[in-house]
Amino acid sequence: MIPAGVQGAAGALAAEVQANGARIRKMHRLIGECDCDEETKAMPREQVQHMEQEMNRLQALARNETESRGACWAGCGNNPRITFLCP
Repeated sequence: MIPAGVQGAAGALAAEVQANGARIRKMHRLIGECDCDEETKAMPREQVQHMEQEMNRLQALARNETESRGACWAGCGNNPRITFLCP
């Protein structure tokens, strides 16, 4: 069983990933519409690529936190930081 706080955090992370995806799509559009040369477009394209990589990492983290993969949460008191894998 995954604690509610972890599920809530994963949901918030998923929402942020979705919002960042919209921002990235807009940035791609704006870079494409720019009447500047390719050398000038290269820097923002590189930054958007880094943003996409981070978004993919966070998306995977959110997915891993919300999916049941056989992980059992156990903690001392209300501390869910200690995780054990179920057999």
